[in-house]
Amino acid sequence: MEYKITIHDESETIELAENFESEKFPNMVICLNGDLGSGKTVFAKGFANALGIEEQVTSPTFNIVKEYYSGELPFFHMDVYRIDEGGFDINFSEYFVKKGVSIIEWASLIKEELPDERLEINIKIIDEEKRLFIIKPIGKIYEDLYAESNDADHHFIPLYFFRNRIFSCRILWSGVGKHNDLICTWNCVIQ
Repeated sequence: MEYKITIHDESETIELAENFESEKFPNMVICLNGDLGSGKTVFAKGFANALGIEEQVTSPTFNIVKEYYSGELPFFHMDVYRIDEGGFDINFSEYFVKKGVSIIEWASLIKEELPDERLEINIKIIDEEKRLFIIKPIGKIYEDLYAESNDADHHFIPLYFFRNRIFSCRILWSGVGKHNDLICTWNCVIQ
């Protein structure tokens, strides 16, 4: 399953990244893909800032990987755009088990080296400011971030970005009304 979120400006990209940071865990891997200027580095900077990274976070385009250790968890920021130019001997899988968070820009270029479980975010440019984030959790750990229950009485409705918060909504079917009208209530849980 994938989730789509429309972001209207850079500040919302940062807020979205901060919300993802609030769900962080050791060995979390976030794969970012999108055209140049779509907001991949902005997202990574927002995540790093929320993580408490004290250093200035810049795109590691020429280094491929930058490591930061001043936050709540180690932060490994990767930009593999130039990986095909050669001269790089990087074992990416080592980073995925270092008890930190890895954010990989242009992750599709190293797809065969990515872990089986990860969060993929594809960013589409709509106009100068607006972006469409297509979020695809891969693997149980990431799917569980977005689905609180597999209970047949709860129907998960995809992730929404609303008033600077991410939350999931489930429809709770509560019975039949006086005139056989279906009554439903919304149970929105801030994640």
